[in-house]
Amino acid sequence: MEVDTLFDSFNGNTNQSGKELKFKRLSKSGQVKQSTPPSQMGWITSLNAIRGIWAYVHSKGFTVLRPRSLNQDPLENLFGCIRYGSGCNDNPSAFQFVGSLKAQILNNLIHCSTHSNCEKDNNDLLSNLKSFLEKDEKEGEYQPNEVICMPEISTEETVSIIEADVNGGRAETFSVAYVAGFILKGIYKKITCTGCSALLSSDVLEAHNMFIWNKEWSDKRSLYYPSVVFTISIAQGITSLENFMVDNSNISDLPYHASKFVHNHIDFSWLTCEQHCEQIETITVQSIVNIGIVWWVKRENQKFKNQKNAIIKSKKLMKMKNM
Repeated sequence: MEVDTLFDSFNGNTNQSGKELKFKRLSKSGQVKQSTPPSQMGWITSLNAIRGIWAYVHSKGFTVLRPRSLNQDPLENLFGCIRYGSGCNDNPSAFQFVGSLKAQILNNLIHCSTHSNCEKDNNDLLSNLKSFLEKDEKEGEYQPNEVICMPEISTEETVSIIEADVNGGRAETFSVAYVAGFILKGIYKKITCTGCSALLSSDVLEAHNMFIWNKEWSDKRSLYYPSVVFTISIAQGITSLENFMVDNSNISDLPYHASKFVHNHIDFSWLTCEQHCEQIETITVQSIVNIGIVWWVKRENQKFKNQKNAIIKSKKLMKMKNM
């Protein structure tokens, strides 16, 4: 109990005096030996460090010390994001590491592993580099080296096709509605407006929300149910991003250019709340780009992997025939 209380105090708001732990074990010769395992030695180091820090800050007039803030979980979470962004490369070079770090910062550290031993740190980036990407264009200095291909897509035609699919509850739209619900959750975290909610949400039993309703794990609703118009907008964004990625997946500042293209090909005319429409559009487009680019890359990588496996299998068959 004392050890448990001591451990919990490191997640609390007040200081706690440290204790040292020793373990006794019976050796093969029958002698009782006393030792301190490496993990316990690290724990003791942490205790002594906290005591030293507390003695210092207390002498400076502090009355409270929050040990919970003295950890490197945020750093470990950041490295987890970088590792996730590196895919199957578990030994990246310095160049690859920097590239993955930049990509994760641009994506606002969107991924956090569910199997780590670190708690969510709930910290926000000081900057997601959005202002950096937009700065040059506002000042008229941005001159891309690549030729960016802008596919011709009719927004009106896309709306009519998608609208029919969504209203008809076609299975192809279920995943889009689920993504729309996920994006809707992010919007509601930042915007509380009954008018916007009426436009963005819909009834649970509407045809396009069948998949989401079946994903509920209890009678209490915990998922988000997007409206028809919001689901159509998400489908428009995904469709336009897919078309954009075909010829532009290797350009510099991909999220920035993709966001501009996607925003220009989504019909947001149904958003009538002047106070929040711009913020909703921004969150929606950024979410589509952040999610969609990762989807596209994973899918393309899987295609290459399947092609490689097919070639290997073909060679093995040829080898067996020639034996």
